[in-house]
Amino acid sequence: MELSEYFQVADVIEKLPPSWKDFKNYFKYKRMEMRLEDLIVRLRIEKDNCCADKKSRSIMETKANIVEK
Repeated sequence: MELSEYFQVADVIEKLPPSWKDFKNYFKYKRMEMRLEDLIVRLRIEKDNCCADKKSRSIMETKANIVEK
């Protein structure tokens, strides 16, 4: 049995973890149909962006030392 590529894309999007909720909703309701290769590229970009955000948050955390007299 052969499955449509668009069906496979929809299945992959549906099985994304809950932390990818915004990404999942955006592509789930996107009107344009997407090929599997395009989805893979978008997933890699989103993962890279997520990792970059985590790194920038850890860098942005400031630590202050209080000096009292």
